[in-house]
Amino acid sequence: MNTTTKHAGFGARLVAFLIDGLLISSPFMLISFFVFGTADIEQVAVLYWPYIVIGTLYFIGMPVTPMQATVGKYVMGMIVTDEQYQPIKLGKSIGRYFSQILSYLIIFIGYLLIAVTKKKTDLHDMIAGTYIIYKG
Repeated sequence: MNTTTKHAGFGARLVAFLIDGLLISSPFMLISFFVFGTADIEQVAVLYWPYIVIGTLYFIGMPVTPMQATVGKYVMGMIVTDEQYQPIKLGKSIGRYFSQILSYLIIFIGYLLIAVTKKKTDLHDMIAGTYIIYKG
């Protein structure tokens, strides 16, 4: 780490997550609308498993690309690194993704750690040994 490394905070990470959510869910809503003539929840449920699979592949795969980030993080100027501030490998990305389940189970409290930890790490970043920093 150099002295200019800045860890991304809660607000920026939330905006990045919302961008990613729109990016992933919008095509499924459009498909549902055009195929079923509506975008109500019963019809969208048909697309549930493809949505889960594509979302999982997206959130695991994007941090190991040369972008080092999902599109949302990239737009917000952030990258995912390991604890030595190097690009992460696929295994670490898989661990990071699935360790988010713990934050879901404890009512998202794991995400609130971003606001109170020195390096703005949430629970799944602590478990995976990763940081979200601003690219520079």
